[in-house]
Amino acid sequence: MNNLIIWLKQQDESLSIRKLATKLNISHSHVAKMVRNETPVTWTFAAKVANEFEIEPIKAFEMAGLLKTSVAEKGSVGATGVVE
Repeated sequence: MNNLIIWLKQQDESLSIRKLATKLNISHSHVAKMVRNETPVTWTFAAKVANEFEIEPIKAFEMAGLLKTSVAEKGSVGATGVVE
């Protein structure tokens, strides 16, 4: 399951798909498909979650798997060839 979806469920376990969809102004069927992992979480969904739940958009994008940490940023040999 997508980490952003897991995080959302932890924020409010009583938050239904329909209520979440209404808060985010996205169709509930589309939200349901993302929650069931039938369709990938979108940039728009992640951005709206960030706005509604007052978190940094970059954090929402990372949790959604839309941004990947580069190998070089992890301190391994990467694009620069340097081990930090």
